[in-house]
Amino acid sequence: MDGNVEWTEMGVASGLDHLAMLSPIENFYQGLVPGFSSITTRLRHYSFHAWWITHNLKHSRITSTDEFDAHVRRIEALYALACAQHPFETGIAGSRFANRMLKDGSSDKIDFRAATDLSTPRENRYIGPKRGDFPGTYFGQMRDCGLLTRAKEHKMPIPTEVGKMLAEAYEEAFPISIDRFFEVARAGVVDKSELAEMLPLAPSELDHDGQEAELLREILIGGDESVDPGSKRRRTLLAILDVSRKTDRGAVSQEALRWYWAENEPNGDFFEVHTAWQHYQASDMLRVAYEALMNHAIYGIEESVDGVAMPVLASNLVVDVPDVPFEDWLRTLSALDKSLQQMQEDARGEEAPLEVIMTVVARLWRKWGPRVSELAESLNAKPGFQTCATELSWIEAHRTMSAREAMGLLLNDRIIRRHLEVAARKLRLQGGYTYLVELEDARLRARSRIRVEPSGPRLHTARIFLEDVGLLEGGCITDRGLKYLETH
Repeated sequence: MDGNVEWTEMGVASGLDHLAMLSPIENFYQGLVPGFSSITTRLRHYSFHAWWITHNLKHSRITSTDEFDAHVRRIEALYALACAQHPFETGIAGSRFANRMLKDGSSDKIDFRAATDLSTPRENRYIGPKRGDFPGTYFGQMRDCGLLTRAKEHKMPIPTEVGKMLAEAYEEAFPISIDRFFEVARAGVVDKSELAEMLPLAPSELDHDGQEAELLREILIGGDESVDPGSKRRRTLLAILDVSRKTDRGAVSQEALRWYWAENEPNGDFFEVHTAWQHYQASDMLRVAYEALMNHAIYGIEESVDGVAMPVLASNLVVDVPDVPFEDWLRTLSALDKSLQQMQEDARGEEAPLEVIMTVVARLWRKWGPRVSELAESLNAKPGFQTCATELSWIEAHRTMSAREAMGLLLNDRIIRRHLEVAARKLRLQGGYTYLVELEDARLRARSRIRVEPSGPRLHTARIFLEDVGLLEGGCITDRGLKYLETH
């Protein structure tokens, strides 16, 4: 595992993508912020990992997988102990272990040998994964940022030239002897007094005016011709700074950003990336609405003790839908004086009525129906997936049909049958039982409901990283951020 999320043909292996609609969305937004994930929580960790991997290449030269993993566990545990000394530090893998060890006043020494031993049970390790945090969390993202690669001969992670530059900048700010740090890590025992000297390793201790911070900014966004920040990541991060500037230096959050881009029309220097995030948001909203429709169908099944036949269920669910042209009903729903955000929140409500859920679909159809080719090009989904583009195209093809009849077909074919097909595919290919409803003796019976949630497009990570290098503070653009935005 290298930190990159990989998808099966029909949704995620965990069974959360019940209609096979999430995977194209995930793939799309990953391309807008390459090098980030929801669990790469602090940017300075990239410096730390680039540093010790560079040191390994130059000095330790570990090429055995077992020896490498043992090395990772020891240095990560020591790093966690050093960082946890900061009173307000966040995003440290192994922080619970570190805080517990630091609070233990029974000794002046901290022994972390058992916590980093491969044979130690999961609940007693400094972190759950046996191989530590780096392989599954950081390697893949740092590779995407152009900091790491793998050696051809032994496949161990090694730094790129940019990774070596970052390692050198990190080492210049190192608070103790480099040899001593690795000596302590190998021993697995550290004096608390010596550990106190390692506090400057913490992410929050990064000097925003120093060489390391400047290099991290260049890796994120650009500035040095020798560093390629990735054009899509660069545009997204600059667009985040721009949103804060446009909103009178207001605080940006993941939610604020996604709805700002969804509700406002693109213009100016960030037209392209703004449009891309609109495509993401439209696609995710359609998925959320469809999962809410799935729950609506499940509620209908739950009302019958003995289950219900599919045609009967569809008829029951649309009994209150007016017998008017589908497009007329959708236009009426789309005209409600509500924001997209409020529409989605209402649709996610407990046992939300069909009409409330369909207001989201109607608004999306009204805006994106004439531009469905844009969505199809952005998502670029493989055959077999439902996307905002496929579903808006389906609606357009059925717009002259009676609303009641069209909704019956949508629920029957695009929701219920679709889920049964996806669950059957997962059972056959992955061995996972992910059915929300079961078909037995030609009758549907409810098994469980979906927890309908918007996807997390890593904008929260982007905000944290921008704060880590001083371009945002409390979600608001700083003077340094303004200057960076104006000069890049």
